[in-house]
Amino acid sequence: MSNRAFAIFLALATAAWLTACGPPQSTQPFSGTHLGTNLGPARFGPNAKTNGDLIYVSDLNAFTVSVYSFSGEFLGLLTGLAQPDGMCTDATGNVYIVDFQSAVIKAYAHNSGVAFKTLKDPNFTPTSCGIDPKSGDLAVTNDGNGTGGSGNVAIYTKAKGNPKFYSGSNVDAPFFCGYDDKGNLFVDGGTANSSVIGLAELPAGQAALKDLKLKPKLQFPGDIAWDGNYVDVADAGSGIIYSITVSGSSASVKRKIELAGGLPIFEYAFVGSELIGAAVETASPATGDVAVWRYPGGGFPARRFGSLALPFGVAVSVPPPH
Repeated sequence: MSNRAFAIFLALATAAWLTACGPPQSTQPFSGTHLGTNLGPARFGPNAKTNGDLIYVSDLNAFTVSVYSFSGEFLGLLTGLAQPDGMCTDATGNVYIVDFQSAVIKAYAHNSGVAFKTLKDPNFTPTSCGIDPKSGDLAVTNDGNGTGGSGNVAIYTKAKGNPKFYSGSNVDAPFFCGYDDKGNLFVDGGTANSSVIGLAELPAGQAALKDLKLKPKLQFPGDIAWDGNYVDVADAGSGIIYSITVSGSSASVKRKIELAGGLPIFEYAFVGSELIGAAVETASPATGDVAVWRYPGGGFPARRFGSLALPFGVAVSVPPPH
């Protein structure tokens, strides 16, 4: 299944989910519009120069990345992208944006509208990324090779140069990935059996992905992140985050967090005791916003803000230490 087919499915599934769960909480409007064409490298407003945490959200239908303060104030747009999908940040606040259509990963310094680095992912269709907190390596999921073939995981040593590609598990269309605190990489995505969503691990220092057994099975791939205690794997089809531990080829669920309010859980990020994610509200036309939940409490969002078409990637950039 292609990345775009995946996004469309989730948008449609969300519309049905919202009917069952009730209307979303009110959103906080901003001045201006996000929708439009590629207008250049960046468009930032007068309040963009803030020293606080910044929230970056990619919009599949607008081809832009919106930037917000942690309080929800809209600060500006990153433009000039073919189709920004997943994102991740490193320890110094750099934001890596996976540009699906152009098969590159662009890096932006905290609070900058101009990319300082572009990494190529030729012949593949990159979807999302993760940064190893130990080594600084950048992992990128490729959900295919652009001509209908299998995907893989590309890893750029210290987020530089050309990648090395990893495969070996049944997950042949990786969507999301995330590292734990020991440098182990976890990946979920599609398999050759279109009805099965797989979970795999690339143990630190190993050369091939290995399959993990997780019960219950995922309905659709969702983001993966280390929360300080567990590896959190989101099920985009059910709105549930599973906190897991791994022993051998088995993944054991230690905690289940149910998120209400219409989040298909494309990507999410942690800030203290809050979880920030992209919420699709309606499917036709596609609309969405940014939702913030108490973590690990879950339930309905504590607040929502922004106005987006089809939000997908979420990343939080913390200012670099002085």
